[in-house]
Amino acid sequence: MCLTNRDHFKAVGDVASTNRFEQLALNSKKDLDAVRVAHKRGEAVPKCCTDLGDNDLELTIIQGINYTVPNPKDVDTYVKFEFPYPTDDPPKDRTSVVKDTNNPEYNQVFPLTFQRNVRACQRVFKRHSIKLEVWSK
Repeated sequence: MCLTNRDHFKAVGDVASTNRFEQLALNSKKDLDAVRVAHKRGEAVPKCCTDLGDNDLELTIIQGINYTVPNPKDVDTYVKFEFPYPTDDPPKDRTSVVKDTNNPEYNQVFPLTFQRNVRACQRVFKRHSIKLEVWSK
């Protein structure tokens, strides 16, 4: 449908609409390819999160698997993270403590906001990554 509209606006001479429908066609093809790959692998279909804006990010820390500790019943763990942007005051937080297991389930979501169109932000993401540390009490 996007390609049909693109061809129509191209024939009319509306370059802006032609480019818009061309981009919509490319994005739709990428999304359709992602769904096909997920279906072939037997995975769940990826979903769009419409409640997040372009500059919002949700960091979800789900679980830890088989931490190497002397006694799994005596370990209390939590995860600290540091997001790399903005560099002057990076967002930091931690999960709650999960007690007495070497397979903790944290299941916590942290909303983060950043300006993804700013060049400094793009540079930081190319050079740095998010820092996650597992701590034990």
